[in-house]
Amino acid sequence: MGVVVRQGIKGSIVSYGGTLLGYLNIIILFPLILSTEQIGLYKVLIDAAGFFIIFAQLGMSNISIKFFPYFQNKEKQHNGFLFVTIIVPFIGFILFSLLMWGFKDELLLRFSEKSPLLLEYDHFLIPLSFTMLFLVILATYSRSLLRIVVPKFLREILIRLIITIGAILYYFEIIDFSEFIACMVGGYGLALISIIGYLKSLKQWFVRPQLSFIDKKLGKKMGLFGLFMLLGTGGGVIVGKIDTLMLSSLEGLNQTGIYSIAFYIAAVMELPRRVLAEIATPLISSAFKNENKAKVLEVYQKTSLNMLLIGGLCFIGIWANIDSIFQLIPNSKAFEAGKIVVFIIGIAKLFDMSMGLNAEIITNSNYYKWNIFLMPFLAVVAIGTNLLFIPLYGITGAAIATFISIISYNIIRYVLVLIKLNIQPFTTNTLKAIIAILTGWGIHLLIPSFEFFILDIIVRSITITAAFGAVVLYLKPSETIDEILDAFLKKIGIRKS
Repeated sequence: MGVVVRQGIKGSIVSYGGTLLGYLNIIILFPLILSTEQIGLYKVLIDAAGFFIIFAQLGMSNISIKFFPYFQNKEKQHNGFLFVTIIVPFIGFILFSLLMWGFKDELLLRFSEKSPLLLEYDHFLIPLSFTMLFLVILATYSRSLLRIVVPKFLREILIRLIITIGAILYYFEIIDFSEFIACMVGGYGLALISIIGYLKSLKQWFVRPQLSFIDKKLGKKMGLFGLFMLLGTGGGVIVGKIDTLMLSSLEGLNQTGIYSIAFYIAAVMELPRRVLAEIATPLISSAFKNENKAKVLEVYQKTSLNMLLIGGLCFIGIWANIDSIFQLIPNSKAFEAGKIVVFIIGIAKLFDMSMGLNAEIITNSNYYKWNIFLMPFLAVVAIGTNLLFIPLYGITGAAIATFISIISYNIIRYVLVLIKLNIQPFTTNTLKAIIAILTGWGIHLLIPSFEFFILDIIVRSITITAAFGAVVLYLKPSETIDEILDAFLKKIGIRKS
């Protein structure tokens, strides 16, 4: 776990730096500069491209993580693995671009009444999807090499910095809104060029094909795995993206803009999961390859525990300060309807984090084929609940639908891992973590409100963190977090007795 901790800490620093920049964009600049409709359009374009690339990559991201250990040999240029990871998604991109072009009118018709602005900017979707697709593919390749920090910097800081610059230029009327969207697409393009340069600097840019290495048995195994991942991961994508797409179709881009602001506030807490998943997944893949079930269990339980602790503290901090957070948003009255969305999505994300890396374990185990059975269920739940609740409750309905979907697929994956692998993420330390979270929540309820909201944020955050940290230090649920806290206390001159 040493590699996980080191890369995780570095990745977390980059992620939270990117989050601060994203916060500046989404929470401060966008509400100040853009209308709720324009914010909704921005979110729909990003999610639509994300929806597109999951299918266009033809399962290559999952193939890259699972099968890279079979190819890994720097002296032999990893046996041409990078060429395969590039050419397969390129074929998928061409196929799905043609498919989308063929059904373009039917797809856009669903948005024409409630979200007509989308029809004016749909031409950005293909170039945005292309740059996002290959940025994901190359970042996954870098992740297989256990190099996550620079790709994360490019994806989470560089792109957001370019968007920040574009928003400022738009604010001062140097560029128009169309050019702002083009600036966003250009940011992804620059990040793609940069990650290619990074891989070359690592001397890991091997694009010469060596297809002879892929014998019939390995090729069949990779192709079958990719097919199941293409079909199986679709359900997760539908759960993650369908809410904004259906909300914009049923309620319009204005409501989507409000929802996206609230969703972003809650989604901040899941950053540790993304970081740990990126660096731990290759370790899980290698553990399965070596039939090291004990290692899989160790990663499963430690990531579950640490994500529960960190996610719990983040959730308490967000909800305890929710009124003050919304005061920070320019034109906050237009977005206050999203407060309940923050709570609902926050609980769902915390539950997801507590379940550990169950999806990654299933994907890299011999039971990955079960994903194909999960997809229809997840798709039906996600689409059905959105169709049911959005017309009834608007953005709150979208949040409820997402909550139900996240809880449902996590429970199913938990049961699947438990039955098939006979492992589960919870230990007695999980109970200690819950005690720490409840303590922080209880302390938050006792803190009086301050009229000056900045002071209120500072006092609440420090008090909650101190109470939470004290319980963690006393109960010691996590060796990793205990070591980090101990090192921090020593640096500021405090030694534990």
